[in-house]
Amino acid sequence: MQIPEDLHLFKIPSDYRPGDDKLSKIILSNSTIIDQILKSLLDVTPGTYTTDNTEWPNDLRSDILYVPRIGISSSLPPILIEVQKRIDQTFMAKLITYSINVFMRYKFYPIVLIFCVDTVNQAVINESSANMDPIVAIQYFFGSQQRTIMALDLYDDVTIIELYTIAKNETEKHVGASKSQLNALTTICSASEDQFKKIKNILKDELPANSKAFRYVNQGIDYHSKLKRKYEEIIFEDKDETTTPMEEPAEIKVIESVVQSSLTHEEITFIENFISKKNGKMSWKTFWEAGSRVGYFKRYRNGESLRVTYARVRKD
Repeated sequence: MQIPEDLHLFKIPSDYRPGDDKLSKIILSNSTIIDQILKSLLDVTPGTYTTDNTEWPNDLRSDILYVPRIGISSSLPPILIEVQKRIDQTFMAKLITYSINVFMRYKFYPIVLIFCVDTVNQAVINESSANMDPIVAIQYFFGSQQRTIMALDLYDDVTIIELYTIAKNETEKHVGASKSQLNALTTICSASEDQFKKIKNILKDELPANSKAFRYVNQGIDYHSKLKRKYEEIIFEDKDETTTPMEEPAEIKVIESVVQSSLTHEEITFIENFISKKNGKMSWKTFWEAGSRVGYFKRYRNGESLRVTYARVRKD
């Protein structure tokens, strides 16, 4: 299956790595993935199952629980899913407790499905089929822990593409919301810092510099200044994960003279399709790397040479 162009350049944010708790729950709560898992396990029609509460007595919380919308029965039992890095005796004891809690709630024992993050069976890597079973593909996705789809050997599997598409759509929502909150906090800190400075300016002619009021004002200025820097540093660090990297400066002109002066029709189409969908500044270095991975731009040794050639083509 052909990979959508926007997935070529997409990289899952570092705090949503496949196999980690946050992304695992996002993926396994998606209705498309629920339907695929239940189709594989019980051969039921889409929409039969949904997620349910996973909080149990004694402050226990399991990962994912699926229950049928129409009521639990022997033919439609609860489905308990765990994503676990290591399978050991401690984990198995917890799993037994989770299963007993499911039984106490619904009076039916669950089917238990475990995705182990620590390893990927070599048999999966050697899979010759064009389309893996959805459960096998999810295990491959979690176990590989790769943040880019092209890092996988089986990147063109239909379920793998679906998983990275869901990851892209959902993490962009979460990261965007987080960034908005950080920007809001930075603005609040900046405004508070300015207010304290105004108070200090008013008091400087009325109170001695060593007064308690001045100390409180200076502490307020320092406190909000430190918080503002902290939030700004987080936003700056996240740019590598959530936005297009800064474009590198142009190379020396002598390189341009040895650049090939033509692009194939397919390469031009690939470039223009990407540009039409791109928001923000274009990183030709990153784009050249992504195109090279799928067989384009073999005549160009870097993003700058590609940019220069495309600019010439557009001009002509």
